[in-house]
Amino acid sequence: MRPIYLAFGCFFLLWGSISCESYFEPEEREQTSLEVVSVYPPMNARNIPLDAAIRIKLNKHLDRNAFSTSSLDLRSGDSGKWKMAYYNPLDMELVVWASRPLLPNTVWNIYFVNEVQALDGSHMATRLVTRFQTGDEELKTPVFENREYFSDVKPILDSRCAHCHGQRNFAGLDLQGETGICRTAVHVPSTGWPGMDRISLDRPGASYLVYKLLDNGNVAGEVMPRRMSGIKVVAPLTNSEKRIIVDWISSGAIFGEDVENESEVNK
Repeated sequence: MRPIYLAFGCFFLLWGSISCESYFEPEEREQTSLEVVSVYPPMNARNIPLDAAIRIKLNKHLDRNAFSTSSLDLRSGDSGKWKMAYYNPLDMELVVWASRPLLPNTVWNIYFVNEVQALDGSHMATRLVTRFQTGDEELKTPVFENREYFSDVKPILDSRCAHCHGQRNFAGLDLQGETGICRTAVHVPSTGWPGMDRISLDRPGASYLVYKLLDNGNVAGEVMPRRMSGIKVVAPLTNSEKRIIVDWISSGAIFGEDVENESEVNK
């Protein structure tokens, strides 16, 4: 790959001629179909809570830019349901939920109505995802946890990222505070993955920062944080810490009531 010098990389930038956000080009290989590995609720399940989230685990990463909520239909007979969805790269999982509780004691189908594809360009092999019957109770549990920036997110960024992406401002990325994040990451295009922002609000599956935390071969350069001469060695993020970042982005990357949220500045 030809090095590019303007670079993103979630945590550390290589000294010298190769940046951690060198242009990403998927490897050419024999493609298998994009497939559903597992789904909740499973096929023909009964007594499903009226507000249950539908979780569709895939065999490869979804191309979030080639997917929208209109790509899926949640329907009972002629009755459709308005829904919301997001893709979680950490679990390779598409999460779908109805905007309001489903009708009780009713059979529902969820299926793909538009063609969707994986990051490698392969297409979904099936249309019908699952069929289930609701019960008459609600779970009343959130689809994802709401994370607080100052108590949950900032300690991770300060301890894992700020050594390079703070005052050093490697790759033009500042993760040390809310102002730097809004200015250099939120809706700021990644040069390592054309078409993907460093942080895309409400869309962890379209946020390059998330992919830079995952050891899955889908990013330019190395997984972050990385070891570098002259820089304090820090441990990789745990899955729990990665989930906090994903949840925070999923909920809109809110900084809190005491801080003027500048996340809309770059939209």
